[in-house]
Amino acid sequence: MFGVVFATILSASGPPDLRVTATLPDGRTGTMHYAKRLQIAIGDAAPLTIREELTPIPGPHYRLPDGRFVLLGWTSTGAGMESLHAMLLRVRDHKVVRDQELIMTSDRPSAVLLIRREEDGIRIGIPEPSHQFIHGGDEWSLSAGDHCEALDLPQIYKLTYVNVRPKAHDVVYAPPFMATPPPRRVTWIDITKNGFFWPRMRCRP
Repeated sequence: MFGVVFATILSASGPPDLRVTATLPDGRTGTMHYAKRLQIAIGDAAPLTIREELTPIPGPHYRLPDGRFVLLGWTSTGAGMESLHAMLLRVRDHKVVRDQELIMTSDRPSAVLLIRREEDGIRIGIPEPSHQFIHGGDEWSLSAGDHCEALDLPQIYKLTYVNVRPKAHDVVYAPPFMATPPPRRVTWIDITKNGFFWPRMRCRP
């Protein structure tokens, strides 16, 4: 086993950053891709350890103005499918907690998020699915946690999509190769004080 550490060193006067240590599987895992364990730390708070059946391989993270973080990651179960993850993290009661996790599962060519940084936070753009060819359509889903209704492909098609023009600070997150061009049309997911949000989203209190 070996760990991959993503860390940023700040001055003593700066706010604490998010630090992620990932433990990856020994050897090859075929067409499946995942981490065995994540440890997520923020300052001197007790770190969060995530060890699930398919723990996301971590990617970049972004600080929100209110001190929360969004950590991106990805997993793949093979058979041409891939899931992109966005974890909403914060410190509560001196512990790092995962408030919510957004998961978009699609075929691999469609596995891309557009991250747009704004003055008051970030927005996450979900690309409009192709109207010509879709692989594994019955496995597509968009979810934001157990308390929210997960969308299947027909429902994902019904979301409102808008044309987007690239901005200087946009990030196209398309692991593992990061070679996918920016999507032309997306539905925007906003991050509110209550978590991820898109129009007509249905969640229990």
